[in-house]
Amino acid sequence: MECQGKVAKDPYTNDPAVGGKKKYTAFTLVTNRYVGTNPDNTPKYESVFLNCVAFDRIAEQLAKLIKGDALWVRGDPSVDTYEGKDGKVGANMKCVVRDWDKVFIPSTTASTKNDDMAAVSGDDDDMFND
Repeated sequence: MECQGKVAKDPYTNDPAVGGKKKYTAFTLVTNRYVGTNPDNTPKYESVFLNCVAFDRIAEQLAKLIKGDALWVRGDPSVDTYEGKDGKVGANMKCVVRDWDKVFIPSTTASTKNDDMAAVSGDDDDMFND
């Protein structure tokens, strides 16, 4: 699966020394989905949120992101199920990130906080990058 959007809030990165789990970074991308037109014939969109998780080397790279960073991600879909307070079972889809890149979305405000991220990207398919 692929998705392009902005980071909805600062990512969470676990500390593998606490709890002994594999290092991961979790974050949510928000993007717009076209749903039709408004009465004045302008496009109408709704926000769509995609939970993402990355492991190991890619987790370390994505841990540097902040809210508002624009990304393209590619990965494997994964479904988490849960039982709600009412006893009903629900499900959430997430993307297990395998590849990513920062993208440029023009803005009226300039930010230099993440200039060091501009040339950083992750790629789990090293065998194809000879």
